[in-house]
Amino acid sequence: MVTTWAQDLCGEEPGKNWSQAFKARHEDIFDSRYLNTLDLARHKADSQASYRQYFAILKRKMDQYDIQPHNCYNMDEKGFLIGHLQKSKRIFPKALMKKQKLLGTSQDGSREWITLLATICADGSSLPPALIYKAVSGDLQDSWLQDYDPEEHPCWFASSPNSWTSDELGLSWLQSLFNKETLDKAKRDWRLLILDGHGSHCTLKFLEWCQSNRILVAIFPPHSTHRLQPLDVSLFRPLASYYSQSLDRHTRLSLGLVNGSKRDFFKNFYPAFNKTFTKANVRSR
Repeated sequence: MVTTWAQDLCGEEPGKNWSQAFKARHEDIFDSRYLNTLDLARHKADSQASYRQYFAILKRKMDQYDIQPHNCYNMDEKGFLIGHLQKSKRIFPKALMKKQKLLGTSQDGSREWITLLATICADGSSLPPALIYKAVSGDLQDSWLQDYDPEEHPCWFASSPNSWTSDELGLSWLQSLFNKETLDKAKRDWRLLILDGHGSHCTLKFLEWCQSNRILVAIFPPHSTHRLQPLDVSLFRPLASYYSQSLDRHTRLSLGLVNGSKRDFFKNFYPAFNKTFTKANVRSR
């Protein structure tokens, strides 16, 4: 950008090293470093004024309906590749690196998704996880949940042909998980449910059911979840890390002979979820 401005001012294109020389001459003012990419739509929507206006409206509505912190909830989705590991640190002989024989950490390469619907509350609590498995037939298989114990693992399961949420699953989650887990605490008070505006969360049936059951729905402004969604950084990032560590341990203990599958997902996922969704982590955002 600085090079472009200089070209506009002097009428000709500066040399290829001009921008670095310019920075060096003005080190007390300028710096340079690599920046993460950001979608143009997110960049345009990233406005403090818009965010302040959004939260001002949200506060007015919370005051109007007398919504207390213990009745404020936020839900978001995250997809898991069953056999995919994050980057991991290893100790290795330098000779392998020199011979270019260090290829990377082994993973089974499974590209199948399982979707998590996670919900947190402003009082630091969280709801049981909801997991959507891919099942073309629409039926969950017992072998996928061989490590699930309903007495020890509060959890909600569903399936779809692509493991994504649908209008029907969104409404089912609302009625059979969210309402069931939050109704006793709310009694007759209004509850606030903050969502990201996904289509399955904003259907007419979904919103009408919420209105009939004293649930106020708030939608994050478009293209703003990278700033406003509390689940993304404080919870989903460490959750992915803990899951990856568990999957890595599972792969090493099997000497790489057992491929990750849907039957192995839950025993790797649930300990990672419990380790992540603590009151301290929820309150950190």
